[in-house]
Amino acid sequence: MKSARSIGRTLVPFALVVLGVVAWLALAVTVGAQITSDRPPVTYVMGVDYAALPAGCITPNVGGGTYYLCGNTWFQPSYGTNGLFYKVVPTP
Repeated sequence: MKSARSIGRTLVPFALVVLGVVAWLALAVTVGAQITSDRPPVTYVMGVDYAALPAGCITPNVGGGTYYLCGNTWFQPSYGTNGLFYKVVPTP
């Protein structure tokens, strides 16, 4: 049977490793949050075609037309020689 002193010597290094990992993860999450929050907002130019929509768009039903609302920017799908594009349009 192991003594309490022997068990304590085994648990202390393990606890230090766990504490180090937790501290490292907390730092990584904090730095990651700062990196993503420091990005400037993307602005889209009226009348320009874009190859893809930004993430998080919704598709509201507006007068029977197809539109995508992404933040405060409205897009309407259009077709060109290279396929589907999304044109920035005024609020319908």
